Amino acid sequence: ILDNAIVSKDVIIVANNLDLKGTVEGNVIASVSEKAIVSGEIKNDLRMIVMDLEIETDNIKGDIYIETDADMTSVKEKYPNEVLFFRLGDFYEMFNNNAVEVSRLLNLTLTHRGPSPMCGIPYHASKIYIARLLRLGKKIAICEQVGEPKAKGLTERKVVEIITPGSVTEEEYLEYGSNNFLAAICFVKENRATKVSFSYIDISTGNFYATHWDKSEFSDYFFKEIARCSPKEILVASSVAELPEFLQIKNLYPNISISTYPDWHFSQELTTNKLKKQFNTVTLRSFSLTENSPENCT
Repeated sequence: ILDNAIVSKDVIIVANNLDLKGTVEGNVIASVSEKAIVSGEIKNDLRMIVMDLEIETDNIKGDIYIETDADMTSVKEKYPNEVLFFRLGDFYEMFNNNAVEVSRLLNLTLTHRGPSPMCGIPYHASKIYIARLLRLGKKIAICEQVGEPKAKGLTERKVVEIITPGSVTEEEYLEYGSNNFLAAICFVKENRATKVSFSYIDISTGNFYATHWDKSEFSDYFFKEIARCSPKEILVASSVAELPEFLQIKNLYPNISISTYPDWHFSQELTTNKLKKQFNTVTLRSFSLTENSPENCT
């Protein structure tokens, strides 16, 4: 591409293979599904997603941002349940299953890089799209460049933020006039009985509520509480998540985000101590709770 030509503007390239020669006075933004060779002169930044790259020139004046399929795959493996927003220049790109799903939900154009589906959104407008995904119960992992760009080779990337429907506080992500509740639920052993602990909080206002009931009455109370608070997200203990009654929630409330955690995350001793530390108090009596209240666990 370009050979000995001189291009005074930015160059955007989507190709299976690339041999970039000539001179580009603007930025080069490229998505290459197989191999890229860069041997020309680039007077601004080089931004590229590529499987295999050879840089055969020292005439790249700006920064170099390079990502490979392996980089994206390794990041995605750590965040399998989130939509991965992968920063490339002035865009957040999504790939593979994330791209297929998000393009459908947000009515974006779905393209392909080689065999891999991809879609993207402008960085400057990202909050608009993130808000729409949050309302659909999606969690988003924001993957950004960290550290300084390398002269040659890969740009280090890492997930710098996880955005979930129940944990947001920014005005752009909240619905005016309604609470944004994050709920939690688990089982608690109390003598010979098993109780259900259920709590919910609006992080944007600080209001929180908690209750409990017998496991034998799970269905009656659980669905009443869900209807009462309409949570945007539920943190659920794995033992609760396995109940057929709980699984119904995915059909009844498809836009509620659900995250499952091991039961030990809801340890009564651990959570009680965290509450005392949070409120800087010796006991929880001012909240009508004791050391052994089932509500403490959520």
